[in-house]
Amino acid sequence: ESQRASASHYYGVTMLNLAMNSVVQDRLDDALAEANEAIDALESTTGDIEHSAARALRAAIMLRLGLDADARGLAARMTSESTRYVPNEAVAEAADAFDAYESHVTALALLDRISHESLQTIADRRAVAIARARIAIRVRDLVGAEKALTGFVPGLTSVIGAHASFEMTVAHLALVRNAPEGAPLVRRATEAAAFQGATATRRLGELLLSTLGTNDVLNETVRVIDHSAPWHLSFVAEDLVPQMGRLDEGSLAALHRAGARHPERWKAALRLVLDKTSDEVNMPAARMLEAIGDRSDIPRLRGLARASRRRPEAMSLGRSISRRLADLVHVEDQGRVTVEIGNRSVLGSAIRRKVLGLLCFLITRPEMSATRDQVLDALWPDLDPEVAVNSLNQTIYFLRRVLEETYSDDLTPGYVHHDSDVVWLDPELVTSRSAACKALIRDFPPRPSPDDVDRLTSLYRGRFALDFEYEEWAAAYRDNLHASYLEIVERSVLDDFTSGHYDRGITVARRALDADPTAEQIEVCLLRLYRVTGAHSAAAEQYAHYAAVMREEVGVEPPPLEAL
Repeated sequence: ESQRASASHYYGVTMLNLAMNSVVQDRLDDALAEANEAIDALESTTGDIEHSAARALRAAIMLRLGLDADARGLAARMTSESTRYVPNEAVAEAADAFDAYESHVTALALLDRISHESLQTIADRRAVAIARARIAIRVRDLVGAEKALTGFVPGLTSVIGAHASFEMTVAHLALVRNAPEGAPLVRRATEAAAFQGATATRRLGELLLSTLGTNDVLNETVRVIDHSAPWHLSFVAEDLVPQMGRLDEGSLAALHRAGARHPERWKAALRLVLDKTSDEVNMPAARMLEAIGDRSDIPRLRGLARASRRRPEAMSLGRSISRRLADLVHVEDQGRVTVEIGNRSVLGSAIRRKVLGLLCFLITRPEMSATRDQVLDALWPDLDPEVAVNSLNQTIYFLRRVLEETYSDDLTPGYVHHDSDVVWLDPELVTSRSAACKALIRDFPPRPSPDDVDRLTSLYRGRFALDFEYEEWAAAYRDNLHASYLEIVERSVLDDFTSGHYDRGITVARRALDADPTAEQIEVCLLRLYRVTGAHSAAAEQYAHYAAVMREEVGVEPPPLEAL
């Protein structure tokens, strides 16, 4: 408290030491608060080394907690500011944390910022040795790990917990190499860490030892670590993934939570194991990669599915990730048709007419599904059945390539499905404006609220698919939807007129006329609303439009404005 008031630099150093100690003791909430205190206190001092060390420590804490975005920004500032000296030791610790909890690439980039060995202090060389060894162990570069550990300078260290970390890293390497001394070394390192009070290192040792024990011991240890310090599960991900077949549902759930917290870290570990040639697929690992993987994992998982044809549960591997990451397709089908696939937009005029017709026809059908005969009757009514079926197959082929430029039956999600009797669009991947309007109207109560009407008039843009205005299959869908829309809007405007909500009625009526300028009754209601609100100029302008429509399109002489 005395330092806080009168000696900011010493207070910052004190809080940095406390934060380092809290990390070693696995008290991350305390560590984060102390690191923030250290950074704030050192911000205005000349303690560049301590300030950089505090920022590196905060990045490492954030990575453990799964706050990757914050940590990435902090690391970028830490390595790019020319006004602050960043000590090698701080960079090495940040690299170790990034490799353990986020990005191997970022870790290597940070290590490249470290000065030549001839310019490193003894503390630097020790931190770099541990970081490089751990990075090598994770990718199973055992020769590289052993070489890195030779750079750890013997003797007492001034860094909190460094000796325990070194002993555990040596033991971990021996365990991965299947050396006879591996288990005894891990056990001794764990006991030494416990004696010292280095809780984080002790827990790592307990996790490693549990992989050598019974299934009960492994499951209990995973659950305990998940409850108290779940970031350690990510630290030894490569050691846990091969053991996933031994885990019960609770422990697998713990690993999935760790994967959600540190997805990049777990993706690398899962790929490392799944890419190894094996007669037996690690199904829990494959399912976890399916849950957190990216598009690059689809061929990997589909390959595993093909290699495990005798296991029914493996056959769908890669399918759900393909659907989860698929670009959603939205068809703007009110007015001229446009197809939006993710960030890509394709004008209807750029698509073959039959291909666009098939897409729009399926949208008009319940659940976007139709029998093959219904499609043939609608789109190829005059062709011989055999020729029509061939045309349908070709049209589906081209539609798939409009929606998926690199379509592959095995790798892509499949927006269009076709079996022997039915053709359908996947409703989870394909939507349209008209379908959204139809669903909204279907869910309305008998008397829609003003908010309901507002949502509908904001969504509805006009009649369905003007590209197919004269096609019989489009007429009923278009007319029914438009009639339902006009009926709801007209009743709403009348209700607003009688209840005195004139401004709201005017807004709704204007939107409806934007969608259909020929909606006579709604236009009459709008004229009345203008007159009753005293907007006589607007009423005169609107009446001119109304009169022109009546004369030119209906063929009758309109009544005078006063009569309306």
